[in-house]
Order: sequence, then structure tokens, then C-alpha cells
Amino acid sequence: MFNNLKNILIVDDSPDYRFLFETLITQHGLSPICMKDGDKAIEYLKSHSVDVIITDFRMPKVDGIELLHWCRAHDILCPVIFTTAEDNIFAREELALGDCCATLMRKPVDARLLQAALEAADRFDHHRDCVHSTFKA
Repeated sequence: MFNNLKNILIVDDSPDYRFLFETLITQHGLSPICMKDGDKAIEYLKSHSVDVIITDFRMPKVDGIELLHWCRAHDILCPVIFTTAEDNIFAREELALGDCCATLMRKPVDARLLQAALEAADRFDHHRDCVHSTFKA
């Protein structure tokens, strides 16, 4: 089903959401890696590559926005799917959504919308379609 997605990183401080995302993604024949916060994700990304990151906006320690900033500063240009259970999106979150590879999904996540977001990430050609000037260090 997916041609380019092999390594999916899930970052969420909620064990329930990590399990849900892992279950939904595994159903598509993919093997995601799960982390409980952005700090752990950064450590992982220092030595591993990923094709897409699914991350909560708001987490303790390093949140999803800080994770996006770190990725772009280190030339990790994969798509980032932000998730949130909050109704209000703050200015810094809106700015993060201005990244050409960022998208937002509301919790609870609809399995069909997650699949559509992953399919879009699978088709996206970063060398042709991206401009990451907003978050370049």
C-alpha cells in the first residue's frame, strides 16, 4: 500500500494514543517506533532516519513544535503530522503548521483521516515540493 513510508515515528505522552496510533499503523503493514516525549524522539533521530513523524503538540519536556524546530535545524525534512485534543490552537502552533510538510489531526483521530495523511506523506516529494525556510536555523 505504501511505497516510500518505512519508518514512522510516533511521539505522544499519552500511552493510550501511542497504542492507538501504533495499532492503526501496524494494520497497514508498517512498523512504527513509539516515544513518550520529544526529548526521547530527538535522541532517536540523532542516529535513525524516519519518513514521517506523528507528534502531539503539547507534551512535557520537549513538545511537538520544539521537535519540529529541531528536525528542521538538523535537515530532517520529513512530513510531520501534529495531533491535539485541544480546541484552541495558539500562535506558535499556527506558525508550526505553516511548515510545508506539517498537518494537523484532531483527537480522537479518525482512522481514515490518519490513513489519508499517511498516503499524502507517502506521495510527497520533498526535493520538488518543499520550502522549509520558516524553520531553517
